[in-house]
Amino acid sequence: MRKDGILLILALALAFLSGKIMFSIQDENQIGFNDLESIRLLHNELRESVPPKKRLDLNLFYNDPEKLKLLETTKEFSSKTITLNSSECLRAKIEQISSSFINKENLWLSFLCHQITSLPISFFKSPPYLHSNGLSYSYMRYRMMKNQRVADRFLEEHAQYMHIAELKKLNYKGDDEALSFLLKLDTKDINKIVAESNVFMNEELYFIRTGHLQYYIVGRNQAETFFRLARYQITESYPGCDLNILDVCWKKQPHNLTSFLSQSSSVLFIFTLVFLVFIAANLSGRIRKQKLEEERKKHALRVLTHELRTPIAALMLQLNNLEDDDMPTGLREKLAQIEGEVYRLKFLADRSRSYLQTDQKKSQVFQIEKIDSIKEIIYESLNDFPTKNIELEVLFDEKAEIDPYWLKICLKNLIENAIRYGKDPIQVKLNGDKNNIAITVQDQGSIPYINLKEALKAKHQNSVGLGLGLGIVNKTIKQMGGKLILETSPTRFSMHIPRSQYGKNSLS
Repeated sequence: MRKDGILLILALALAFLSGKIMFSIQDENQIGFNDLESIRLLHNELRESVPPKKRLDLNLFYNDPEKLKLLETTKEFSSKTITLNSSECLRAKIEQISSSFINKENLWLSFLCHQITSLPISFFKSPPYLHSNGLSYSYMRYRMMKNQRVADRFLEEHAQYMHIAELKKLNYKGDDEALSFLLKLDTKDINKIVAESNVFMNEELYFIRTGHLQYYIVGRNQAETFFRLARYQITESYPGCDLNILDVCWKKQPHNLTSFLSQSSSVLFIFTLVFLVFIAANLSGRIRKQKLEEERKKHALRVLTHELRTPIAALMLQLNNLEDDDMPTGLREKLAQIEGEVYRLKFLADRSRSYLQTDQKKSQVFQIEKIDSIKEIIYESLNDFPTKNIELEVLFDEKAEIDPYWLKICLKNLIENAIRYGKDPIQVKLNGDKNNIAITVQDQGSIPYINLKEALKAKHQNSVGLGLGLGIVNKTIKQMGGKLILETSPTRFSMHIPRSQYGKNSLS
């Protein structure tokens, strides 16, 4: 039982520790807002250690809000005809006459309707650059040109004033690196640049914003490798990501050792739980087995005490019949001694039966009496050993409220143990104080046990018969509110019992 208890405690401790390690490792691998500063510093280190594929600066071409509109996503690319018929021109003419202000769009209408033959030199290079139909004025003028050489020269001069989508439609291949780079990006990436997202990525590139419309661009594989060395994994953002920073999803990657420890801790935790269940089941089985063994012994004792009633009654009847006034004095004394032993046997059987009937409640039924002197009870117990020279030393004695029968039973068993297993001389010492009784039985022998627990365990394992034994003495003293103590070299059993079973103040 003791080993099982130790194993159970160890298994619980192991389960707790392995579970704590496993969850602490998992917590360490969880990413959160505490990692934001680390990620910011990593971006600075990335710019210092990884050469860029491109340093993008759009401030040269797109330096005002109207220019930025040439990069923003507009309504779906218009296929509206860029020429007008006569009726539309007439209606446009009427609107111009009724309007006191001629804007860029009205001027363009006049040009389309041939009301004017040419446009100002700055017309295409001044804002606004987009017509209300979504097309740029430069693009519409380019489409109207019949001479390809003139059109190509116009395109080179005015490409920066056309919408990026129009340039893609024309498959424009310009000399400007920034514009050529933009033409390779899809609309989503261009919108993120216009919105000035701090970091974002596509399938090939990783963008880090360094200023207004300025980006430090490295290969995505380079960025992933760099961040992986710092235990971070990056992907494009998605709703279920642990930590979305703008358009990038961040996760922590465990070290190989950490991953191994996490997996090992999980296996250890599961194994410990299985081991814990096994120990609990084994311990439960042993407890049930021990209870069945105790019940078997109690049942045997019940049968024995019940069967003793008949022969005891017969002996008492025969002893009464043997009484005769003419009986010799010596024989009368022997008969009285036998009668006393028979009565003591009857009393023991009755009290044992009472003990067995109340044991299920885990409490002994005591018949408390007021005793003037504990010394007298000890003398009565010593009279059962007339052939032994047992010394009695009384250091403190006062009246008490206690069950004298069970006190004598306990004392008698301790004296019998000293006679059977110890060596002479045997000493009994009575001591205590106002609240407690201390009775010590000492012999000069030695026992191979260092404490009472070991002695009780050995007695239980090697017990023979159905006697009260040391275990019952210990249990009885405990139920009386006391304690049995074993000391060695020499062997000494001490009973410490409350002087009053009704409470400390009942004797006063």
